[in-house]
Amino acid sequence: MLIDVEKIKVTDRIRKDFGNIQELSDDIKANGLINPPVVTPENDGTFTLLTGERRLRAMRSLGYKQIEVRTWSSLSDEQKLNIEISENEVRKDFSKAERIEYARRLEKVESLKAEERMKCGKSDPVENSPQGGKTRDIVAEKVGIGSSNTYRKEKYIVDNQSQLTPEDFANWDEGKLSTNKAYQKIKSQLMEKDNQIAGYELKLKKVDELNAQITELKTELNNRPKIEVEVKPDDYDKLVKLKQENEKDNRRLRDEYNSKCEELNELKAQIKFEKERSIQKQAQNKIIDDAIFFCGKIDLFIKDVGGLAYLGDKLEQLPDNEKKAYIKAVSIVKAWADNILTNIE
Repeated sequence: MLIDVEKIKVTDRIRKDFGNIQELSDDIKANGLINPPVVTPENDGTFTLLTGERRLRAMRSLGYKQIEVRTWSSLSDEQKLNIEISENEVRKDFSKAERIEYARRLEKVESLKAEERMKCGKSDPVENSPQGGKTRDIVAEKVGIGSSNTYRKEKYIVDNQSQLTPEDFANWDEGKLSTNKAYQKIKSQLMEKDNQIAGYELKLKKVDELNAQITELKTELNNRPKIEVEVKPDDYDKLVKLKQENEKDNRRLRDEYNSKCEELNELKAQIKFEKERSIQKQAQNKIIDDAIFFCGKIDLFIKDVGGLAYLGDKLEQLPDNEKKAYIKAVSIVKAWADNILTNIE
């Protein structure tokens, strides 16, 4: 059956390490897809991947829009889980962490089966199974862990892997570090943290006790009666009188200081006024002097050049250069006089 790649949904899978996808992509590109993935159809028109996630990833990396698949319908959760395990284990062993993920899912399936047995009248629904023994023993045997105790420790390691260094966890996951050593390392780390927390709690308790004692002492001090004792030196009255005399002298000096400040400010204002008036008078005197000087200069000008006014009637007798110079000089005098008359008006 040929379906769109985008219609295939990949749910939470046990396998986390997919190996060399590029190598598989090159093989599919050269030889084609020999073994199609297996999917189960859903009611919304999509398909859930059952086996072949590495092949699906390789096909997507090659840009395939459609892929050949085989469809299986009406499978129980246990059947789907067993098919995924069978599909992966024949190719590459699960890491310990992946095996624990498989065991957890299988434990849920076995627990549901135990509940069904309880409905049929059998006791101990969670712990017992048709094969006998406890559910954890059955799960441990099926996934190849060995015993329920080892299964318990490995679950504990996966749940608390943050207590191991990344290198230690990787070594355990790959089988280079034994489960017992990894388990003891985590227990030791957590015990040390528990001891630290216990130490912190003791310190906090001690702090609370000290705070309570301090509060109690403060309350006792606040409730004690206050005793006031008035002690006067032998020369107390003399000192009081001297203080009063000093205060009187201070007031007199303060009043005298304020008076001198007012007198100084008045003197400054008077000096400023006189200075401004002197400046104004000097300016006025300059204007008068300049006017007298102007009139005297005009009189001298008239006396010097007034008799030459007849040249206006003799312009035709002057050479061109002298004629132009004469007219220009008269024009300048006229403009100067007109400017003065304009200001006067």
